[in-house]
Amino acid sequence: MIPKLPLHSPRWRDLHGVRAEEVKALLAQLASAADTEDSDEWRQSWTALAGGLLDDGTVFDGAYAALPHLIEAAAAMPPGQTVDFWVDLGSIVTAEDRPPGPADLEAGFSAALRAAEEAATRSLLSTGVPAQVCAHLVLACVAFAGHHMGEALWRLRDLREGCLQLVCPGCESDTEIPDFFRDPLHPPVEAPELPDPVRVRAEGHPWGKAAAALRSDALGEGWESFLRVGREVAAAGVPDDMPGQAVLCLVAGMVAVKGSPRRAGREWARTLMSLTGHFRCWDCERIWTIADGLAEHPDGAYPQERPTAALTEAQTDAAGATVSATAGRTGGAGTGTRFRQDGTRVLAADGTPWSPMVVFSDSAPGLFGSVDALTVVSRPGRPTLVAGGGDRGVVRLWDLTHGRLVHDLLPGHPDRIRSMTAMALPGDRVLLASGGDTGTIAVWNPATRELVREPAGDCPGGIAGMCAAVIPDGRTLLVTATPRGAVRMWDADTANASDASTPTAVRSSRSPPSPSPTAIR
Repeated sequence: MIPKLPLHSPRWRDLHGVRAEEVKALLAQLASAADTEDSDEWRQSWTALAGGLLDDGTVFDGAYAALPHLIEAAAAMPPGQTVDFWVDLGSIVTAEDRPPGPADLEAGFSAALRAAEEAATRSLLSTGVPAQVCAHLVLACVAFAGHHMGEALWRLRDLREGCLQLVCPGCESDTEIPDFFRDPLHPPVEAPELPDPVRVRAEGHPWGKAAAALRSDALGEGWESFLRVGREVAAAGVPDDMPGQAVLCLVAGMVAVKGSPRRAGREWARTLMSLTGHFRCWDCERIWTIADGLAEHPDGAYPQERPTAALTEAQTDAAGATVSATAGRTGGAGTGTRFRQDGTRVLAADGTPWSPMVVFSDSAPGLFGSVDALTVVSRPGRPTLVAGGGDRGVVRLWDLTHGRLVHDLLPGHPDRIRSMTAMALPGDRVLLASGGDTGTIAVWNPATRELVREPAGDCPGGIAGMCAAVIPDGRTLLVTATPRGAVRMWDADTANASDASTPTAVRSSRSPPSPSPTAIR
């Protein structure tokens, strides 16, 4: 028996999201459905009640009191009737905002999840369900087992036109891979590795029959090693320290043998196996397993040096920093050439060498914060430099020839640097300008690493872009733009500014006064 809060207890009045009377009514309908096999009435009541337990990703404390009652009742029903119930329950268990339950209800809820794992696994094994629903059911079972890979249920229930949405475990940036969910022609390069030794759950588990069901030939030639991994994960009972990649082999394998119709199950299973690959975060540029990107703060996640072998086309889409960063913004995966890094080379998607690569020294992701702006500093008779700045307001200078950091960090910018440009002035002088998130503009001398103009200004929306312009009288002016459409020209020597004569120019009331407008033509 599962420990439960009595339905007549006054404690129900203190809980949010559900009333004891609603639970009583649904329990009666579940008992009736078990006898008559009429499921419509209880499904409607369950949908309404679940909406009170989980609202916009937040689980209310009433769930910890209501669900033990409902899980016990659903576990007593014929397995084929409760598939949707277990999938919905998996969504509640893996919700983004599920705070710890009340202390007096936690023991009963934990026991209920163990019962749910056994009953949901029984439903999985006893009946064929549509392929995608089957994947959701397996992930719900994984969530009831206490493994973080169950969180992938949310990602796979909300597919938008085949896009895969991932979260970088390192910098937490979102990465979108368009058109990921397509039936692959070939298996991923190699099956995930298992821990040595594999830890088996000590308290017993209901996954033994699932292991037996995963036949080596379920997906055809080339997939046997992935199904073997899935079988070993099931035999161990999906322990919570099992790598997410390996758990996804189990998920895909069960879809192959239980998804309906069989052909659709095999096709969707092969697609799910692609999730055992890697992706490169467009922001921090580190490589992670796709499994780690499917869960929030997964245990044991760590960046990979690089995938161990050549990637499949689907994984190439995921691993390429350029594709991950731009495909969703340019209309889909098929636009432009896709690239990936291989040591010090840049390769096209088909493996053709495209360009050598020089990694700048002291530019490891996270070492000095992000690099959001770059510009080339060309100086007559001296080495060409590359200047970069980002979220920590610091500017670094590298030698373009060999990529070494040639100057210490320049004095700090007061805000995040969003744009930079170099300005060539008379007398072979070169200055470096930077624009900040709060609208500040600083001017530097890259030769001496000193500020020529202290950071100043306050433009609403910040400085989104800048460049240098030579006007007819020979002066070099700094041109800046803001997200609100204001374009201004600045005299680097006087710091005076004037709005450009463009229809979208918006003058800030805080901008420095301008003695005479200078038009851009």
